[in-house]
Amino acid sequence: MQRWLILSGLLVIWSGLASAQNFVLLGTQNMQLETSQGEDFDLPGLRLMAGRYDYRGDITHRVYYKGLFMWQNESGLKQSANFNGLGYDVILDQHRHVRPYVGASLGYAQYRYSDAIGRDSDGGLAAGYQLGVDFSVNPYLSVDVGYEHLATDLALDRVQIDSFSALSLMLLLKF
Repeated sequence: MQRWLILSGLLVIWSGLASAQNFVLLGTQNMQLETSQGEDFDLPGLRLMAGRYDYRGDITHRVYYKGLFMWQNESGLKQSANFNGLGYDVILDQHRHVRPYVGASLGYAQYRYSDAIGRDSDGGLAAGYQLGVDFSVNPYLSVDVGYEHLATDLALDRVQIDSFSALSLMLLLKF
């Protein structure tokens, strides 16, 4: 509940800016989870982002809610992972249609699993960075290609999850 209040307050403040534009994204993703033992595994899922662009000369600021929801049910093993948090990107507008960006995210990550032996879950703070290129198709549509890495410390009985990472291709609708 507290994260929704923070997000709502941030978006209300940001919405007062005259040069701002809303955006929403819903897409698929494949996140790679890395463990402290050096193992990694992939989880498919959905990505949801909603926020505001603020255009200021040659630099655009993007503030948004980010939800990453991953799950897998395979051979008796059920896994799910998610991240809910806030993101902030700085986008360079030197070339209006090809715009590189770099940013940071902060939020809450959670991982759950269950199999024939048992079940376990853990959650905690996650922080990370993202970088990529935003290809502006028109004033209302962008294609975004990027890399994201979220560091966390989720200690479960059999494994410790250290980070989530993904390469992404996203479609952003602006309004």
